[in-house]
Parts: sequence; structure tokens; C-alpha cells
Amino acid sequence: MPRARAAFPIVRPGTSPAEAATGPARQAAPGPCPASPARLSPGQIVGLQRQIGNRAVQQLLAKRGPASAAHATIQRAVGFEFEVGAYKVNQLTNNLTQQQKNGTANVAQNALGDQDLVKGLVLANGQGFTLQIDEGANDYHLEFVTADPGFAETKTGRNQLKQALNGMETLARGITTRANTPGGPRLADNTRLIETGEIAGGVAHQPERVISSGGAGPMSAEPQTTAGIRLDQIPALMENMAAPAGENQQEKTRRAPARSTLASKSSQADTNAMRAAAPAARAALATFRQQMQQQNVVLNAAFGSDSLVGLMSLIYTYLTKATVKVNDYPKSLFPLLGITNFGTMYSMLPAADKAPFTGNAARFADLNLAAANMAGAGDTAFFAGGFGQQLTNMTQLESQQVAQDLGAITRNDWLTGIVGGVDELTRAQSGVDALESMGKLNRGEQVGDTHWFRANTVTNAPILELRRNQRSLGVNNWKDFALDIYDFIVKLNDRQTGEFSLRRYNPMQPK
Repeated sequence: MPRARAAFPIVRPGTSPAEAATGPARQAAPGPCPASPARLSPGQIVGLQRQIGNRAVQQLLAKRGPASAAHATIQRAVGFEFEVGAYKVNQLTNNLTQQQKNGTANVAQNALGDQDLVKGLVLANGQGFTLQIDEGANDYHLEFVTADPGFAETKTGRNQLKQALNGMETLARGITTRANTPGGPRLADNTRLIETGEIAGGVAHQPERVISSGGAGPMSAEPQTTAGIRLDQIPALMENMAAPAGENQQEKTRRAPARSTLASKSSQADTNAMRAAAPAARAALATFRQQMQQQNVVLNAAFGSDSLVGLMSLIYTYLTKATVKVNDYPKSLFPLLGITNFGTMYSMLPAADKAPFTGNAARFADLNLAAANMAGAGDTAFFAGGFGQQLTNMTQLESQQVAQDLGAITRNDWLTGIVGGVDELTRAQSGVDALESMGKLNRGEQVGDTHWFRANTVTNAPILELRRNQRSLGVNNWKDFALDIYDFIVKLNDRQTGEFSLRRYNPMQPK
């Protein structure tokens, strides 16, 4: 019996308006033409990027205003986000009076509203970065975001990243200085309100948008990294985030600071999944070869490449972590989030790896289920842990819609769809902004093209988000932290090293 599907429309990443009109019935109806940018869906935005280019789309989205344009930011090369939770953002309900601006009259607490605030709204522009609003569970706060399209894996790209990080740190310190400066608009408890037009590169607004800090101390952030990572290097990345089974204590101690930097926010379930992923994939592939031999199916000698191991390792973490109940966002379950969808990742595999599954997607599903110790459980819901009644930053109705739509996807649905170029989990984008980054891109990023360390390493790589980076990173460390990770990613994609090492950032001696 066919399973029920949600009634609200789905626009898959990369779907153009024309494709939406002529594609399968389960796709969304065609959206408005580019002359109506205010109504473009996230899927149509990505589709237009592929058709007319990122710059043209950004110009088009500018007509929607900075809040809408920010939603379309796509980190394509190496990019970073620094989420600053302690500094809050509010939209005042009325314009400041002159006395309030001078600090001779207090701003009423009930004047702090949040109307017109959305995640991604740009508060200030810097060279190579923007200061945006991020939406937390109970408030809006600050997030420093490197500019689209990220920073290329070249010496020029590194210098541009360094310049952007210098600018971020300078702006962050400037906001803190203003928070501690006498005068200016304040609440009755003396909390300084910093109007966005006051800060370097700030975007002014009426009524004013204001930044405040309870303690007005130096900023600290929770960073995230986005980058193209070669499929064949995903196991190495995971080993840098979670110590493999059997590693001796001396090695664990030596590598602990670096692993903490990349993945200090990992839960034990995250660590267990990443630790087991590659060994489980390799063991399942060895068994699969034996099964094919018993069935007189001849496999190409090149079958089972490191790229296939990498893709299966990522799939393993998804299958394993999806057994946990979703109480926040579905995407928050996964320590390595696929910004590139899994159907596109599959297309990046060598032909020899795809051959046994062409015309037999069930083999691919069975192989991955066996690796995850879920053989025979393909008809189980992918999100086997279920969903909370109200997810973070969603209404109860939105939460019910997400649970209905995503909850209908089985493990077999997802895995067999991947072989056909479809990632069923991109259904998470169906009209809920909080979920827009799960598998939103149907393309990867060319990496390894600089040959800093080794020739012949050019490849198309999936774009991943590393969601478990360092906790509470002080502003004086942002640049050193990011440059160390950038350098590691360049070497990883050039197949020069499989080990992340700290050269500039020292977590044991914070600045």
C-alpha cells in the first residue's frame, strides 16, 4: 500500500520553475517568474543560481531587501559562522527620542519587540563578512557569517579569509566597547542598547534595531564550518572528530585538543556514530563482495573505492543518529550535515562503485542497512526516534507538518532514492525556514585544484557543514581557529594529510 504523503507542496533543491511545472506530480507547482522575487521559494532560488549565476540571483534578491536576500546565502567554498548568543537583538516598537539617544531618558523594557526580525537579517556589512541575526529558542542574537560564496582553497582565498576574520574580530570588539561606553540609549537597569546604525558598516533602521548584552563582556561564539570535503576523505575527517576504536591512550591524549576544536560539542552518540562509521562500511563492503560472488555477480576490480566508503560512512551517521528523537531541528541530529544532497553525492562516485546498484537500488539500501546493523529494517521510518510536539522556532502546526512529511519517509525510501538521484530528506525544506539547509544544494564544490601539496587531486566534493565545532570561542581566537581549520581542509582535499593539527589556535591557552 502506498504511504501517505503530506499535502503541502515540495520544491526540491535545484528545481527551476520550468522543471517544477513539467516534473513529477509530487513537486511543487511552478513559482512566480524572476520578476516577482518576493515570492521565490528556496528551491527556486537555488535553481535560478544554476541557470543565471549567483551574482545575478543576488541582484534579483536585493529587490526583496536584506532580510530575504540573506536567506539565500550559500557557502560554496570554505566558510565560517560565529554564533554569539549573549548579545541579543531587538526591534524597538517606537523611534528613540532625542533624550533616549543621549541617555538622559531610559528606554522602556516593553519597547523591546521582535517584529520584522528574521534569521539572516543583515545588521552590518564588513569586508568578506556580514553581521546577521540568528534565531535561538527564545530570542534573536548575533551571528558573524563569512560572505557568499566562501573562500577558495588558494593563497588568495586564504588572505581574503584572514582579512574577513580580522574585520569580524574588530567589529566584535567595537560592539563590546560601545556596550561599556557611558551615555547612549539604555534600559532602566543600565543595559546599553546599541543602535545598528552606530556600528561600523551598520544598517540603520526606523524604528531602531538595537543590540544589547546582559554582561557586556568580551564576545564568545559557537563556530561552525562549511566546506567541500572529498568523499574519500570523509573517514579521515571523522577520525579527526572522534578517536577510532583501538587507538592507544597516548595517541588519544596527543590528538585530544585538535579533536576538541573540531568537535567539542559532539554528544556521546555523535562520537559513537563517527567512530564506527568507516569500519562498519568497510566490513559491509567485504560481506557484499562475498554475497555478489555467491550470486555469480561480477564486480569491477575497482569497486569499493575510498569514495564509496566515505559516502557510506556519512550515511551510517545519518541512519544511526536518526534513531534519536527530534526535539530541536531535524538537521541538528547530524554532526556532519550534508548541504549537498545525497542524490548528488551518489553521482560523484566512480562508475565502478555505482555499477552494482544500477537498476537494483535495493542492493544499495541493503548494503547500507547492513553496515548500520539495521538489516531487514528498511521499512522502519528514517526518523525512527520520532518528533517532539513542538520543534524549536516552529509553530505547533509547522512542527506537525514536518513530522508528517519527514515521518513518512522510510529508510528504504531514502536509500533507494539516493541511487535515483533523489534525496527524500530535502523534503525538510517544505516551507519551514528553520530547516532550509538540509541537502539544499544539488551540486558540490570543486576542490583540490590548487595543488599546494600534491598534483592530480581535483575532484567534485560534497559540501558539508561541521556542526560540532569548538564551544565558547573567545573573540581573540576566531581568526586563529578558522585559519587552522581552513589549512586542514586544504591539505585534506589535496590528500596531503589526514590529521588536523593546531598551529595558530591553542585551546589550552585562550587569548
